[in-house]
This record gives sequence, C-alpha cells and structure tokens, in this order.
Amino acid sequence: MLMEQLHPRMQQLRQNPPPTQENQKGNQTTTAQNHNSTETMMSSFESANKLLMQAINDINIGNIQGALAKLNNAKVQIEQQQLALFDVMSGPVLSSAREYLLAAKQSIEKGNIDKAIPIFVILKQVIQHQQGMMTMGLPMTRDLISTFNLSWRHLLAAGEALNAHDARRAISELNIAIGQIHAHQLTMVDVVNSVSSNIRTHFQQAINDIKINDTKEAITELNKVIYSLRGQEQGVLMLL
Repeated sequence: MLMEQLHPRMQQLRQNPPPTQENQKGNQTTTAQNHNSTETMMSSFESANKLLMQAINDINIGNIQGALAKLNNAKVQIEQQQLALFDVMSGPVLSSAREYLLAAKQSIEKGNIDKAIPIFVILKQVIQHQQGMMTMGLPMTRDLISTFNLSWRHLLAAGEALNAHDARRAISELNIAIGQIHAHQLTMVDVVNSVSSNIRTHFQQAINDIKINDTKEAITELNKVIYSLRGQEQGVLMLL
C-alpha cells in the first residue's frame, strides 16, 4: 500500500529535518518552524487517512452516524494537512532552488566562478519539483510544462557557460532561469490550490451523498479524497 511506501520516508524526516538554507546559517527558529510544519503535515495526513478509511468501513456496515462523526474529525485533520503542506512548500521546498540560483549568481558576479554552487544541484531541485508534481497527480498545464522546459534549458546553458568560464553568459542564462523558475513555482502553487479545492469539493459531496442515502457515490467520493491526499503527501515528500 502507498501508506507502507510513505512510512519509511516519514520516519526519516521526523528523525532528521530536511536541510534548508536556514540550517546552514544557524537560524534555529526557522529550522524548527520548517520541521514542525513537516511533522504536522505528516501526522495530520495519517490521522485523516485513518479516519477516512474507518468512515468507509462504517458506511459499508450501515453505521451512518459513526461515519459522519469520523468524517467530521477527518475534516479538521485534512484542513491542518493542507495548511501545513503549503507552509512546507513555501518554505524549504520552493525557496531552496531560488537560494541556490541566487548564490551561484552572486559567486559568479564576484568572479568566483570556481566557487559557484554546482549547477547540477539546482538542476536536481528542478527535477524533484517536476517529479513531485507528477506524483501528486497535478494536471500538467501548458504553463507548467513551458516554464519547466525553459528553466531547464537555460540552467543547462548556464552550466555550459560556467564550464567555459564565460561569466557574462552564465549570469545572463541564470537571470532567465531565475525568472522561469519563479513563474514555474507560482504556477505550481496555483495548480496545487486547485487540487486542494477539488479535495474539499469531493469531501463535501461525500457528506451530501450520505445524507441522501447514496452510500455508493459517497464511498466513490471519499476514495477520490484519499487518493488525492496520498498523492499530495508523497509528492511533497519527494521534494524535501
């Protein structure tokens, strides 16, 4: 099951908070906040997933009141998970690639081309973003695809310029890449917002179906919620 696949990664993250630029600077407050958001995201996901599965079991055995009570508790957990998810993405996940890019650009501008952060580190971040989005089941819109392709192309070009010690071209390519990565990440947040809205819609529809005794459709809607939440969780964990 997907939960079994996620579990080892969850345990690893709980024992070792994901590295961030703030870790390197010794900012313990920010590091603690990032770790707390990750912990909240994972624990609330586990609670919501358990409650949703229990609610489905209650529906199957005709315990409608029990199912509604569990769904009421699950709603709280889902809201916590969604809020924590955005905290995690807006913190170390979305900021790290931008920080690497800016640090590389600054090193080049100071003439320290050899000390510039390796471009492959930035490329890895971009790849992880793309893989994470696909794992989340996010719709790959035209804007997501085009901004990804452009940022990838210019990062590769910047890497080639660095290898040739062509500082001017490297900075030019990095400037374009930075703009495309910003656009890519903003588009990604918009798409994630849309998915989160769909989760709330399916959840509310399930409750409406239960109230009119359409238990078959209610279970279908709840399974959609579970699938989306699991995809989100695994996708974000890939980005950390």
